[in-house]
Amino acid sequence: MRENYAIRCVIFSTPPPLGVLQNSDHLICLMQGGDRCSMNNRDRILYIAQLLRKYTDEDHALSLREISELLLKEHGEKVYRTTVSDDIEALIASGWDIEIERSTVNRYRLVGRDFDKAELKLIIDAVNASRFITKNKSRELTKKISALAGPESDALKRHTEVENRVRNGNKKLFLIIDAIHEAIEKNCQISFYYFRYNEKKEKVLQHGGKPYQFNPFFLVWNGEFYYMVGSYANHPENVASFRVDRIPDCPEILSTKRAQIPDKFDADRYINSTIHMFGRADQTPVKVHLICENDTANGIIDRFGPETEMQPVDEGHFEAVIYVVPTSVFYGWVFGFGGKVRIEGPEEIVKEFIEMVKKVNKKASYEA
Repeated sequence: MRENYAIRCVIFSTPPPLGVLQNSDHLICLMQGGDRCSMNNRDRILYIAQLLRKYTDEDHALSLREISELLLKEHGEKVYRTTVSDDIEALIASGWDIEIERSTVNRYRLVGRDFDKAELKLIIDAVNASRFITKNKSRELTKKISALAGPESDALKRHTEVENRVRNGNKKLFLIIDAIHEAIEKNCQISFYYFRYNEKKEKVLQHGGKPYQFNPFFLVWNGEFYYMVGSYANHPENVASFRVDRIPDCPEILSTKRAQIPDKFDADRYINSTIHMFGRADQTPVKVHLICENDTANGIIDRFGPETEMQPVDEGHFEAVIYVVPTSVFYGWVFGFGGKVRIEGPEEIVKEFIEMVKKVNKKASYEA
């Protein structure tokens, strides 16, 4: 006779105890007869679910005999095939997307997963491309993410390369990010130290060695680095940004309530004009007009986004209106187009660019 199972949903903020099974956003505990089930029954159902998640997917399935053998091999549990079948039916009844391939020997596979292999590979690639994540943490995250692929987990790990990339060495980074998120959620200011490297590769604290008091608004992952965007406690109207990997220790979450984002603040414009161009946190973006050859359109849009104002000038050129902090990085970006992009205005920006080119040319001529 088939055993009856009652189902109870419980949500945990920490990893669930043995016998609790995860299904989407809920955690399901299967209990025999609606009463407190024995440890063996709970463990067995959990183990079967784990085996289906680990060894099956749309291309891989297990028979009842194979599941029984794996239970014995990995958990030392001898289970009859009829019991395994009943447990799988209970999992299906509780919402697990288990497909049964019916034949003389039925085979079972878990087909419902939160991510497919391509999505997991995309997440792993993003993790491994991030310079702010240490090499060891990158490997750890790759292992955890790959495990979500079931039987394909080894293939995902084999196709991952993390060795020869410049990495940040701050092992406290995840704790720092978590503290910033907590402060944002609690609407609190934070206090933190910030450093830059000198020519001897020494970390030199900024702000005269004193901590900054800051209103954190949000975090931005810009390509290779994480940035915190917010405003200074004593000047909440002035938006600023800091590289998170340059914060040496966990920020202190203060009891003072943080200021809110200014009403007219354009986050996308700020990110494109300041963070993308390595502008100083206290500099204001300037409206700059560029005259560009038509084949540079991809470069303009890649840097400043598809919403950039662009108007034809003649058959071979267009004008782009951008907002940017005028730094040497910006001027170097313009110079990299080899004359195909020209700064049209404002006049002081044009003069600064010309002076920088003259200075570089003079230095190169002198060294030659």
